[in-house]
Amino acid sequence: MPTSTSSFPRSCPGANARRRSTNSSPEEETILAVIDAPTSELATQATAALIEKLSGRKDLFQVILEAGGGPFFQKNGLLFLPTQEVAGVTKKLGEAKPVLQSWRRIPICAA
Repeated sequence: MPTSTSSFPRSCPGANARRRSTNSSPEEETILAVIDAPTSELATQATAALIEKLSGRKDLFQVILEAGGGPFFQKNGLLFLPTQEVAGVTKKLGEAKPVLQSWRRIPICAA
């Protein structure tokens, strides 16, 4: 199954070299976009805007994936941190346990 189709014209040297190197047709290409921004927040915003824009082009792109992001990483991202960082986060959560438990007694926080 193709992952994406190229919006690059056949005259684009990079696209043509890619086609030749993989013997793939233009309909079966993978395109990687790298977002460079002054801050991670701006990069995140630009990534979201690009994904939203490309998602509306089902005629060009069958599948759009955010490498290292998206719903899976929002839910499971802690699993991909370095071991020391996971240990630090776990320790801080343990230290915060009494505060978090006290919030359970506040009706608006318990919901």
